[in-house]
Amino acid sequence: MTSVDLPSTRPARARPTTRVRTSPGLRRRTLGVLLAHASLAACLAAQDDVASRPLNLDFEQPANESSALPGWLDRDVLPPAPGEGYEAERVTQPVHGGRGAALLARRADAGADARFGTLGQSISCDPWLGRRLRLSGWLRTEGVTSGAGLWMRVDGEGTTLAFDNMSTRFVTEDSDWTHCEVVLDVDRSARRISFGVLLLGEGRVFVDDLSFEVVDASVPSTAILSRPPLDDSPAPAAVRDWITRRAVRISSLEPAESERDLASLPVLVGDARLVVLGEPVRATREVLALQRRILERLVDERGFDTLALDSGLAETLYLGLYVTRGRGDPRALAREVLPWHRQSEDVLDLIEWLRERNESHPHNVRLVGIEALGVEAGLRSVTAFLERVDADRAERFEKAFLPLSALEDERGDGPRPSNATLELASSEADDLLDAFDARREAWSEETSNRTTERARQLVVVLRQVVAMAREPARAEELHVAALLDNIEWELDQDPESKVVLLLHDRLLLRGGETPTLGDRLHERFGDEALLVATTVRSGGFRAWPGGGEQIETFELPEPPTSSLEAAVPELGVPAVLLDLRALPPAGPVRAWFDAPHVTRLVDGFFLARSPDLFLERVRPGKACDLLLQIESVSPDRRLPDDG
Repeated sequence: MTSVDLPSTRPARARPTTRVRTSPGLRRRTLGVLLAHASLAACLAAQDDVASRPLNLDFEQPANESSALPGWLDRDVLPPAPGEGYEAERVTQPVHGGRGAALLARRADAGADARFGTLGQSISCDPWLGRRLRLSGWLRTEGVTSGAGLWMRVDGEGTTLAFDNMSTRFVTEDSDWTHCEVVLDVDRSARRISFGVLLLGEGRVFVDDLSFEVVDASVPSTAILSRPPLDDSPAPAAVRDWITRRAVRISSLEPAESERDLASLPVLVGDARLVVLGEPVRATREVLALQRRILERLVDERGFDTLALDSGLAETLYLGLYVTRGRGDPRALAREVLPWHRQSEDVLDLIEWLRERNESHPHNVRLVGIEALGVEAGLRSVTAFLERVDADRAERFEKAFLPLSALEDERGDGPRPSNATLELASSEADDLLDAFDARREAWSEETSNRTTERARQLVVVLRQVVAMAREPARAEELHVAALLDNIEWELDQDPESKVVLLLHDRLLLRGGETPTLGDRLHERFGDEALLVATTVRSGGFRAWPGGGEQIETFELPEPPTSSLEAAVPELGVPAVLLDLRALPPAGPVRAWFDAPHVTRLVDGFFLARSPDLFLERVRPGKACDLLLQIESVSPDRRLPDDG
């Protein structure tokens, strides 16, 4: 399979390795964690005691000598010094009801580092312990560039139990009074509830007529982060005995002189065309080392010919050209185009292995990406293609997409393109796709069929990016749909192709409340898609800390006694492999694996003060086909920043 011709220019400007490049859905979750961390810190910094009940929810109380908004705390979050970024006051117009409302606004003289402000208060949660609580109210926005929303956070002793700040459904731009709500469960161990309104970026938000009410389970929780219920029940002895008997013991994570420990792998893979290898945490050496061993075995013994990364489809084309043709500087390209968790010496070693193998074998192993992350690289390639076949259309298309450069902002808190800008880009993408379908034969004659098909898919990816930006409330759903579409397209290019995909377990694990890519792959490909999840018992990893600017190193806390990780006995080897398709059809072992158990999932960001927020409930027997457990991991070797 030949690669598409690409422009000789670099895909994008060089980016520091410490910046986080993530999918839109994860950017929103990451942003939620940051605001959760900072918003509560701001409130608690000015309030030692909590009120017994919420105060002044309708903002009818006039200002007094001690406060412009009695009962409320207004605080700049970034930077933390009051009065430098955002300000709050009571206004009498506009109001939703009564005679007063609150206004939170970014100051005209705010510095560039003033990213968001918050208005909030903290109260006792005693009246609502064990209940589901809804905070609702009305927001009106003027010139909001990034977003505004209500927020609520439930805290226990030294940890956060649940949080939502509407980061997946912000109110933006100019809006009339809009009803908003946040719904969280108040665990019986909770100590405090903090809540309020936040404004991200520029603009003004008015808030009025807030209220609390208890709701039943028919009203879904809106939590973007929540700690699952925990117990201290270990796995039964029958489960641990079954794992001990059935576990494939992996003697080495690195390439070994003897491959006997993985001798059963080709049989377990069978006729699958797509093998998805998951990871529970980011940026570790050992997970990637074992994935590389598996990849090498599948390439040599099962004819797999493609490695797909969770990196941008458009961006990874440049690294793909190095792997197949030796074109470009792989180290520089890795820094520029790979997501932060793939910017390591370990990944670079894998890329170099692919290149060396291709030089000595007649059949290439390709490197591709499947993500829709930004617009720069895709726009460059599509524009270069159009300049060869339709110069007028190239200029119009570039003009529509250039204003979307803000979507390259990895943190997710940059100015959001206006609805009109997004609608224009979406319309141009749809129009261009129609042109591809109408003129495919002519454009293929001017370039090549492969080049034309690849360029068309890059337009599809640009449309995916725009769709996620247009509907942030559906970003995760649209993200899964985009990944599925891109994987299907890759496999459709060659019916004989076989792909190994590296992916986070959050997207791989099946059977949760929200369909994942793993669910969609199972529906689409059946047994042709093999899902291999991974758990880790202990060790270090890298992540982006809440409120921080730099990637940091963290240590995994001890897994809960009732977790999936703790159920796997320590068998004296670095890792074990379980075929969960071989579970007994009935009995206590099957019942345990089909029941929900917690496992750790850390995808991009981590709050050391609230590790339980990164536990999620899965049903192991339904969530994946094979399960790897690695005993200990260590942080990867970062690529040094080039300047």
